[in-house]
Amino acid sequence: MRTLKRREQTIGILAPTITTGAMGSKIITWTGTATSVKADIQPISSQVDISEYGTRVDKMMLAIVPKATVCEIGYGVWLAGESSSLPPWKIVSKAQWNDLTNLTIEKSA
Repeated sequence: MRTLKRREQTIGILAPTITTGAMGSKIITWTGTATSVKADIQPISSQVDISEYGTRVDKMMLAIVPKATVCEIGYGVWLAGESSSLPPWKIVSKAQWNDLTNLTIEKSA
């Protein structure tokens, strides 16, 4: 798959900081600076994706980033123009290709 420069935008990717509370609960915080990466952002609309994700597909996008990008499932994502303190998007799947990484991101509730 190739990326199109006209759809490319700068996104921010940040790893969550996970700590354990006194009662054993997981506490997720977002601290630090997001890494800026150029990504080709595309809507998800194929029948395969719809059958896999169901109605969630309306709140999902595909982000194609360079293979060297440090990112994992659960990382937070900010698209261009978003500046909230909490990431509005989260990575829900990741696939490595020869020179690119395909990320499926989902809008947080």
